[in-house]
Amino acid sequence: MNGTIIGTTSNQYIDAKIEWSSTLNASENTSTVSATLYYKRNNTGYTTSGTLNCTLTIGNTLSSSQDYVKITNAGWVPVVSHTATVAHNADGSGSVRIYATGYIGNSNALTSTNCGETVNLTYNQRGISFTKAPNFTDMDNPTIWYNNQAGSAAASLEVRLASLDWHSVSTTSSQYTFNLTEAERNILRKNTPGKSREIKFYIRRAMSGNIIDNIDYTVIFSVVNAEPTITGAVEDTNAATLALTGDKNKLVKYYSNARVSYTTAAKKYATITSQKITNGGKTLTAAGTFTKVEDGSFVFSVTDSRGYTTSNTVSKTMVDYVKLTCDIGRKLPTAEGNFDFTVSGNYFNGSFGAVSNTLEVYYRYKTSGGAYSNWAAMTVNKSSNTYTATAQLTGLNYQTEYIFQAYAVDKLTTTYSIEKTIQTVPIFDWSDLDFKFNVPVEFAKGFTATPKILWSGASLMAAEPKITLSEKVENQMSGIVLVFSAYSAAEGAAQDDNFNSFFVPKAFINENSGYGNTFIMASSKFSNIATKYLYIKNEEITGHADNQSSGTSNGITYTNNAYVLRYVIGV
Repeated sequence: MNGTIIGTTSNQYIDAKIEWSSTLNASENTSTVSATLYYKRNNTGYTTSGTLNCTLTIGNTLSSSQDYVKITNAGWVPVVSHTATVAHNADGSGSVRIYATGYIGNSNALTSTNCGETVNLTYNQRGISFTKAPNFTDMDNPTIWYNNQAGSAAASLEVRLASLDWHSVSTTSSQYTFNLTEAERNILRKNTPGKSREIKFYIRRAMSGNIIDNIDYTVIFSVVNAEPTITGAVEDTNAATLALTGDKNKLVKYYSNARVSYTTAAKKYATITSQKITNGGKTLTAAGTFTKVEDGSFVFSVTDSRGYTTSNTVSKTMVDYVKLTCDIGRKLPTAEGNFDFTVSGNYFNGSFGAVSNTLEVYYRYKTSGGAYSNWAAMTVNKSSNTYTATAQLTGLNYQTEYIFQAYAVDKLTTTYSIEKTIQTVPIFDWSDLDFKFNVPVEFAKGFTATPKILWSGASLMAAEPKITLSEKVENQMSGIVLVFSAYSAAEGAAQDDNFNSFFVPKAFINENSGYGNTFIMASSKFSNIATKYLYIKNEEITGHADNQSSGTSNGITYTNNAYVLRYVIGV
């Protein structure tokens, strides 16, 4: 205990006070009380000095002093101190009067001092309290600090953590560490459904006459290092792709069916509440199969009843299969009936593992309203992951309308082109109303009336393959136009809708050949937003791996694989 007693003096400009403190000796039922008398002037510019005669009394004992003092406004001046032992009553109650006198002889500056009061020293003889106790985890051995005012006068002192057993401790000690057994830790864990909870420490004390004091102290208990585990397995179950790879752990992009399974385990008496497996943009909440996978990364996640979550990724070798496409070219038969029929597209030019891919292309045609011819093989030229197939036809009637169709077949799939109507047209024709050119017309100054198709097909423009232009960009009068359209992954084919066109100046390519260019496109009402990143050179255009990805970036959901490049047009 401690306190301050404010007093007065005969001089209104001199203040007095007593600072006191007490220390309890519970075993002796006494308190040691110490006090000091101070003076200070309350105005500036003046000094009071002389021999001070003063006394300081605590109870029935006192100290006196006769010393020269100088009292200013600079600070409190201590003049006399005293210490005394004060006995308490049997129940711990007690008090003592503390007072002081003081004057300077042969001076009217300070003739008397009035400073004193009775202070309370009462304590609870049986008092016991917590000093502190920390938050702790299930891996710790917690320590508590406490104050037993009765000391050895207590018959016994015991401590407890939550519902665990009581432990006897010394009545004169002030701290105790719980060295928990694994069984005790498990009891605490079982009773902690979340990551943490409030938990109590207890102290009980017995005094003479079986008087029991019982107090508690609340802290936070946490269960740590308790994340659940999950082990995932992935294997291909598509018989067609298995026959090509010879390995259930290898997946073929777009065609493998990946069966996923897993084992989970909760820790420290939690239970498993949920699990999920994510592959690309698809999610399963239980063991099952991802069909037509496009990503070799499978993320297995599990959550327990405490809210702890663990994720593991299983990565599988992915055969980067290129979807087979088949598109009829735009060449027309000559007026003489000769026709260089062309088909182009993308295909996977590589090995599946056990088998290397092959490619065959066939065509047929008929007159409008007639029956199709038999399928005939075409000559195939391969370049990286693209192909061009050709067939030379003769004897066509320029006045007749023909319908052509083609298909391409590799080890995995067969893809048909759309039926395309082709008719031989003369170089020019006229009537009394017009004169029509049916071929590009070049004027003396180099202007081309009809733009040229430098490339056509349906490419996602991934990192591979690159496309080769039939003419250099520098040979075009103004530049090139890139035409994109929608693409259906489900059908594996380009769609004749949602076209997006972009002009690239020749001058830019001349100065920045091979630099990256970004093209932003969207479908009606922004149902699909996409970007294409292309490296454009004078003779070729190369794509980027991101051009076939999907996801969310900066709050925008994108589906780059929803569009394909259809045409490169020379302007």
